[in-house]
Amino acid sequence: MTGMVEIIARAIFNADQEGLPKFVQRKPFDKWDEVEVKPRYMKFARAALTALREPTEGMSLAGLVALVERAPKWTDDEEPYQRALKIGRTLHGSRDTDAAFCAMIDAALQEEG
Repeated sequence: MTGMVEIIARAIFNADQEGLPKFVQRKPFDKWDEVEVKPRYMKFARAALTALREPTEGMSLAGLVALVERAPKWTDDEEPYQRALKIGRTLHGSRDTDAAFCAMIDAALQEEG
C-alpha cells in the first residue's frame, strides 16, 4: 500500500513535469523507484502534509457538518450546517473534528512509503 506522503510526492512530481519539454522531463512515475530526486519530492510532500495539520476554521466547520450529517436529526427542520453550528457552539464539537483531522494527518506522516 502506498502511503499518503508518497501519493502527495507523486502528485507534486507530476505537477512539476507539466508543461516541460519532453527532453527536460524526468522519468515518468511508472519508474518512481528510479527517480533520483525522489527524496526531494518526499520532503516536499511531508512539508505540504505538515502544513495541513492545523485545519482552518472553514475546514473545522466542514468536518463538523460532515459528522453531523451522519447523526440523527434533533428536529425535522434543521439543516446539517445549522446543527453543526449549534454543536460547535455548545459542545465544542469542532475541537473533536480538529483532533480527528490532526490524528489522521499525524498517521499519514508516520506511514512508510
